[in-house]
Amino acid sequence: MSTDTTQSPPPAGSSPDGGASGKRQLNEIRRVDHVEGKPDRTFPEYVPQHYHQDGNSFRSAYIPDKIEFVDRGNRMHAYRPVSRFTERTLVETAQARGWKELEVTGDDRFRQAIYIEAASRGMPVRGHTPTEQDADILQRRAERKAAESNPMVQAYLEAETNPQRNAAIKQYPQLKQAFAGEAAAKAFADANIDSKKAAANFINRFRDNTAIALHTGRELPKIQPSEEKHEVQEPKLKDQDRSR
Repeated sequence: MSTDTTQSPPPAGSSPDGGASGKRQLNEIRRVDHVEGKPDRTFPEYVPQHYHQDGNSFRSAYIPDKIEFVDRGNRMHAYRPVSRFTERTLVETAQARGWKELEVTGDDRFRQAIYIEAASRGMPVRGHTPTEQDADILQRRAERKAAESNPMVQAYLEAETNPQRNAAIKQYPQLKQAFAGEAAAKAFADANIDSKKAAANFINRFRDNTAIALHTGRELPKIQPSEEKHEVQEPKLKDQDRSR
């Protein structure tokens, strides 16, 4: 990773849109389990692929002018707008550095996202009061993780070609309905969602819902035509995380 420091990040405390310092709290996470000695600078191994290091700043590998976050060792702050991927990266970096607890500041969405990412990894968080929605998202994540160990769910998720789907259906007949629902979701996305990224997110979300339903025995999600448009029927628990 580059260590060129010719370009410096905006001053700490300044807003990313050029507003006056101090008007908004930094979107920041801080280590609160005090550890003596030099701060750890460990990063998850994928960081160099997605970020370019510029001193303490980490710029997007895809939008070089955009500083995603700044690393200060025992604290890291992100510049708005903060992507879901960067929110996850901050927490996974804290986890890689052995943080046992963290404190979060910033806007509501950032604090909620950090709480979800940290709590799903068993890391306590100060600075955010959990909501019922947070609990629903965490439950959905736990169910999705548990579903991955289910052989039927594995067969569903790993089948990418028609022969693989037919073999999976032969072993697990209930997957016939699951694959039919996924095909309907893809057709809906092709016809109604212009953005390729949004369409991919929609389909991935549908597959996640299907995996959870197969594992828990709930009714499978499906695309059902209404009088004016298609509507997606999903399990009740709704995860707002669109980064997968």
